[in-house]
Parts: sequence; structure tokens; C-alpha cells
Amino acid sequence: MHKILVVDDERPTVLQNFLSNMGFDVAVVSGGEKAIQVLDSGIRPDLLVLDMQMPEVGGTEVLEHMHCMHCDIPTIVLASSTEAQDYFRDLQELGLGPQNIVFKPVDLTILLETVKVTLEMPAPDIQPEEGITDAKDYFDN
Repeated sequence: MHKILVVDDERPTVLQNFLSNMGFDVAVVSGGEKAIQVLDSGIRPDLLVLDMQMPEVGGTEVLEHMHCMHCDIPTIVLASSTEAQDYFRDLQELGLGPQNIVFKPVDLTILLETVKVTLEMPAPDIQPEEGITDAKDYFDN
């Protein structure tokens, strides 16, 4: 079972519940500082799902820290479409290269597809519940 670390300050339990229901082992931290503490402890998930905009320590700082640690964990960044171009530019300037991105509000079907592709898994066999495509819809049900 693939281990995923979700770093999100807004609705991390929504992503945790969804990805857990899709068959992944998911842990959640609510901010960049906690993510850095987890990584510094030596824990290495198979995938990091990282919100780029968080108070205090944001996604860019987490990625910089990972780079300094030579910690090469596949990462999916969560960002609004208006922020995405700036994040990609900043990451490339830091030598961190492109990351996979899912736009907010998070479409759970797209998130699942991106997780599977990033982990180089076969195409998803499991689909979200009928009519639920947005993280907000999943949370509300």
C-alpha cells in the first residue's frame, strides 16, 4: 500500500478520507513546519500532496527543505490556477524542477488520476462516488 503525506492547512481530512477510501495509507499534517518536522524525523512517504499557500511555512519552503536534504519524494502541489505560473517559475529558479499540480478547488477525480500517474500505477479502477467530483462535495456528504 502506497503511503501518502498530505500537507494542507484548509481541509486535510477531506483529502485524507478520500485517498484512504481509494486504498492509500494517508497521514496528514496541517502546515509546512509540521511537514518539515516529519521529514526531518526520517519518515519518507511514497508521495507528498502539498498545499503551496499556507501561513508561516508554505509549500515552497517545504520543497526547498526537501531539496537541501536531498529528499526526492514525488510531489503533487495544490494551488489555485492564478498562483500556478508563479509557483512553477519560483520552483524552476530554485532548481527544484516542475512538480505535478492539481488546481484548487480540488477535483477529486483529477487528484486520484494525478496520484496514480505520479506513483506510476495502472489507471484508476476505483472511482469516486457518483456525483462527487469536488473536495467540498465529498466533505458535505
